[in-house]
Amino acid sequence: MKKILVLLFVIICFGAKAQNGRYLKLDGVDSNVSLGMDTLNCNWSVEAWVRGDDTTWRDSEVIIGGGYYSNINIVDKLPVVIKNGKLHNTYSGATSPQVLSDKWQHIAVTCGVGGTNLYINGESVAHSDKVSSIIPGVVGADESKESVFGGDIDELRIWRCKLSDEAIKEWMKRPLTTSHPEFEYLKGYYPFDEPSSDMYLNWAANGPISFHARNDRMDYYGSSNISPTESSDNREFESGKKRKELFNAVEIASEWDSPQGSIDQQIIKLRIAISGSKGVSELTNMVLDLSQNRDLSDIDNISLYYTGSMPKSDVKDKIATFKPQDKIELDLSYNLNSGINYFLLTFDISESAKCSNRLAATIESFSINNNIHTPTKSNDFYAKQVTPAASDKSLLRVLQWNIWHGGVHVGKDGRAHVIDLLKEVDADVITLQEAYGAQERIAKELGFNLQTESSGDNLAMFSRYPITKVATKNGFKSNPAFITLPNSQDIYINDCWLRYSYNPEYTCCYGSQGLDTDVWVAEDEEKPVADLNEIFNDDMLPYIKNDMVQLICGDFNSCSHLDWTERAKHLHYGYGKVDFPTSKFMYKNGFVDSYRVVNPDEVTHQGSTYAVIYGQLQNSRIDFIYHKGDIKPIYSKIIRTSEEIDSVWASDHAAVYVIFQM
Repeated sequence: MKKILVLLFVIICFGAKAQNGRYLKLDGVDSNVSLGMDTLNCNWSVEAWVRGDDTTWRDSEVIIGGGYYSNINIVDKLPVVIKNGKLHNTYSGATSPQVLSDKWQHIAVTCGVGGTNLYINGESVAHSDKVSSIIPGVVGADESKESVFGGDIDELRIWRCKLSDEAIKEWMKRPLTTSHPEFEYLKGYYPFDEPSSDMYLNWAANGPISFHARNDRMDYYGSSNISPTESSDNREFESGKKRKELFNAVEIASEWDSPQGSIDQQIIKLRIAISGSKGVSELTNMVLDLSQNRDLSDIDNISLYYTGSMPKSDVKDKIATFKPQDKIELDLSYNLNSGINYFLLTFDISESAKCSNRLAATIESFSINNNIHTPTKSNDFYAKQVTPAASDKSLLRVLQWNIWHGGVHVGKDGRAHVIDLLKEVDADVITLQEAYGAQERIAKELGFNLQTESSGDNLAMFSRYPITKVATKNGFKSNPAFITLPNSQDIYINDCWLRYSYNPEYTCCYGSQGLDTDVWVAEDEEKPVADLNEIFNDDMLPYIKNDMVQLICGDFNSCSHLDWTERAKHLHYGYGKVDFPTSKFMYKNGFVDSYRVVNPDEVTHQGSTYAVIYGQLQNSRIDFIYHKGDIKPIYSKIIRTSEEIDSVWASDHAAVYVIFQM
């Protein structure tokens, strides 16, 4: 193993201050801080410090709710509630005898063997023998403005275990450290100590879906910023004025593939969380393993950066640049700030890199003050690979994405998140649903041609090539066009949105038990299939010339019979084969599912697109790019994570990306 010495002595601390702590302030109006966490089954704990904004309480104010799409019959969607001023668990009915005050108080609800327990200030105040599963989806709200919590929340901790009486009492006034007896079961930890306009970090996050707290105001068009934080005045809780120590370190891989010849492509980030503020924590060593790459000659250069305390930041300080080898050891001298520290590894991809070759790196170990640590890793990532060069004009790159109410759900400028992603993808044609006022800005910033019914309409199509509009009878559902490629070939593309099943809306509630899948099939016949018939008969067939290439791209609001099979029933809450008529209609009419052509195994490549930000809904593929004619998909991937590693995703839908060989 060759050793590369990087002698760096950093004396600037980037203006960081010792953390005195902050708390989340909820307005009681439309605050809706979304966690999107997945289901915790009958063995869980939630604890936090709370303070009401006055001594008057509504009938119900939610501390932890399930949020949107949590109406599932096997979970309690309101596990931690203040009911008429009293701490309450909905499923068990357990309620504290005393009314909470407008002072800081520690509350906890635990569930597991022995039942459900409620605590106030470390003392058990109520018990029930019942146990429940929960979805901790939202902080301070559920789905109704009438139950939004008015007040303050701090040190929110969510556990995959039932905490003991002793653990609650011992740790409620102390910052978490690795010495907590149940540290390995920590699912969510939100100290709310980083000022932000769009997200608060989950220090316990691990994997591609981080469950960071994100903006999701109920009045999402009117209020854009996430609920704010303020400097803590909770004298009961100890601040972080203790000696610095490692809270945790997590390696997060990029799922984004990299074109031949591309520069500074994100590969992995190391997120180091430091608790306490006294003393010095110095990153002194890092050992990288590149042996998982198919061919190291695909990589020209590697760079290591420090990128600040948030996933998206203006900080990008280069630490070192070096050449690829199977093992690389870096000797460093880099001071770590209190709180979160991000380090980013990037590759420069060779112009001659072989397409489909894997690109990978992992951090074997790192050292703080010369003490060796191993970061937590996750295997739940889509592998990263080399794709064709962006300059190859023999290929057609198509992206399909529902951007969710015009991209307004992430902070003050959520549309910037959408645009950053679209720029990074660099597709030739983009079909969007729920554009709702974002389309003109997107077209301007991309420099693309735009077709849409109006600047505030649902559907928007963008193309770097000329667009010729095709007449439509229903512009809300159908946005057809001819696109003229550089070889003068015209192709037909329809950007569509189809109606979804209402009885029930199965794409949101298939986690429920005992549903009749025949009802889903019948509903699909009445809605999305009926919409497709109209599109085919009115907006497509009268305009198709000879053997013209045709693409139907959109949010179909229906699943695929190719996904819901007996082999894949464990991915769909036990529901097996379902003959969804929408996908069968497309195949009957000669169209082919491009993603499933490239990724034929529905178990290893399930390809969920909805709903990527909700942990309980990771199993439903409802966004498609169907093709017909002399065109071949050579690459297709679901894009579900931000181009900036560990940042929040800007929509409830994932995007579908396909590269076609004409």
